[in-house]
Order: sequence, then C-alpha cells, then structure tokens
Amino acid sequence: MRKTWNIESGVRRNIAPITRSTRSKSRSASGASWAKKLSDFWRRLARFYGISREQYEGLLAKQGGVCGICRKPPQEPLCVDHSHATGRVRGLLCRKCNTGLGSYDDDPSVMAAGIAYLRKAAADDAAIVAESAGAAAPE
Repeated sequence: MRKTWNIESGVRRNIAPITRSTRSKSRSASGASWAKKLSDFWRRLARFYGISREQYEGLLAKQGGVCGICRKPPQEPLCVDHSHATGRVRGLLCRKCNTGLGSYDDDPSVMAAGIAYLRKAAADDAAIVAESAGAAAPE
C-alpha cells in the first residue's frame, strides 16, 4: 500500500496500488473501445465544429499530416483549432500547441512577448556558454 494526501480533507490515507487486474477492470468498466472513441471523435467534429470526417482529413492533408504550429506528426488525433469569436476552423493542432494558444487567449501580442522573452533568454544563455568556454580555454 502506498500513502497519498487527500487535498480536500488534508488527511493522508492508504490507497491500494494499481495492479494489472485493477487496470483491466477499470478499462472494461468504461466500456469505451478505441473504435467507439474514434466514432465519438468524428461525431464531436460535426457537432462542435460543423466539419465532416472528410473535411478533417482534407485539413490534415493540406497541413502535410502534421500540427499546424510545431509541424510534428501527431501521436493522437489533432485538435480542431477555431476562432472563439467567429467559430471559423483555422486548422489542426497538437494538444500542446492548442493548449498554448488557449493559455494566451489567442492574443498575438502576448505570444509575441513570449517569443521575445525566449529569444532574450536564449541569447543570455549563449553569452554565458561562450563566456564559460573562454574562461575554460588554456592560455
């Protein structure tokens, strides 16, 4: 048994370790197979974004089968990125990139400030590395 904190009550209690039998029971209890999850995914596309499976696959092909921002191939179905103001679908993004945009409230000025911050930090890091390499060089 391992111990964990219950955040709400502030009490530490024992919990049973997750075993193979526990894991398989919880999976089958959910009743959702991968085919069912994928079927639900296609239905949600139509309901929330008004696009069909064919349109989704067309967007994916137009983007070369990768995320619209980081350009990495997906490990799971890509998220449908849309404008919260108009509802217009902008493209497909991986979960990380979609969450990043949402974290910045889709505000380009905040994202630009983030880019400037990262560039400055990278330049500072490069200067420190160059300085320490120069100090370590034998004379």
